[in-house]
Amino acid sequence: MRIRTFKYVDHYSPSDYKTGGIHPSFEILYLAEGSYQMQWLGETYHIKPNSLFFITPNTPHDVIILSSKATFWYIELDEAFTTSLFPSLENILVWNRLQCESDISSHMPDVMTHTIMGINDLLRHDIKNMTCGSDLLMLDISKLFIIVNELLQSHKQGVGFQDILKQPLSQTPTQDIIKTLMINMESTFRDDITLGYLSSLSHFQNSYLIKKFKEYSGFTPMSYLNELRMRAAANYLTTTTLKINQIAEECGYPNIHHFSSAFKKHTGKSPTDWRNQFSTVKSEAHALTSKEK
Repeated sequence: MRIRTFKYVDHYSPSDYKTGGIHPSFEILYLAEGSYQMQWLGETYHIKPNSLFFITPNTPHDVIILSSKATFWYIELDEAFTTSLFPSLENILVWNRLQCESDISSHMPDVMTHTIMGINDLLRHDIKNMTCGSDLLMLDISKLFIIVNELLQSHKQGVGFQDILKQPLSQTPTQDIIKTLMINMESTFRDDITLGYLSSLSHFQNSYLIKKFKEYSGFTPMSYLNELRMRAAANYLTTTTLKINQIAEECGYPNIHHFSSAFKKHTGKSPTDWRNQFSTVKSEAHALTSKEK
């Protein structure tokens, strides 16, 4: 990503002040403190503090500062890179209008608030003289786009903007539920996890859960669990001296026979053959012995 220009502004003026213009680039405008009015694409926005606006290239915009003190920043971005990341014009119009809703900023999810504050802190300093300053700023900008697009997608699905990411698991978008289940399984793969248990967590019917899980991850829930266990088993076999029955237990299998059968079906090799062929423990031990000689 390329940043065309940016500026952090602490503004003081005894009377109304007009700024803005027209730029051949995408612009992010964050109005942190003060009272503002913005005119863009024939609409007038009455802006509250902590409002984030997006402006498309070659579109005139006027920002009128109505308070004697105001703090804001803007970033202009190279158009070629941001076309795929920057929200569409339709989504920008929705987003910008939402910024004028009452008390909208207090309902922003924490991850977005932290991201904006991260950008804010970088711009307050001279990042041109900071090691990796511009790279850090670009990472935060990309993160901001991802969050905004996700929030807008949820808003389109009928989830109230102020409720997005603040609801219990059963009311969040389907992809968030699947992602949460996957993360949960990655931490608890040793446990006795069943399809019924996952359905109870997600409040989905078994068939619907299988369908949506596969759409999102490429696996069914139980095949993903098996994949996690096989990855763990292969790692234990190649990097430790644990006995096969211990590895079976560590990977959530009730007995060594069940484990060995599942492992061979998955890899085409028995656990012992896998260890003999790929073990790094033996290689390291052999290297140490050779050095001693």
